[in-house]
Amino acid sequence: METLLLDKDDQTHLTGLRFCRQLGLDYAVLYEQAYAHLKDEDPEGSSGDWLREFETEVPADTVVPALTNESVRAFLDDLTDINNHSLREVMEREFARLGYAVEVTKPEHTEAARRAFFA
Repeated sequence: METLLLDKDDQTHLTGLRFCRQLGLDYAVLYEQAYAHLKDEDPEGSSGDWLREFETEVPADTVVPALTNESVRAFLDDLTDINNHSLREVMEREFARLGYAVEVTKPEHTEAARRAFFA
């Protein structure tokens, strides 16, 4: 059996795909919502099609964390770490709507830190 090596970006997006599937959400659609503002300048990069394809390439038995408040917060922090800030905002809103605790766990991921970074 061939071993598939996933980098941090892939691990993060796989976790998002699996969490969303468990919650009845479509991660690729949420990705497209997050990056809709880029659709004109980067149609491929703002499309969730690559996520749909990626999910089919990863073996179904690839382990991701169990869906808990702690793993949701870690996933959100990982989105920030891989520079997917817009997607993090969309996912925070969805997880909060579903009753998950989405408070920031890393000081560098606070809204104030984000504003300072992009200033």
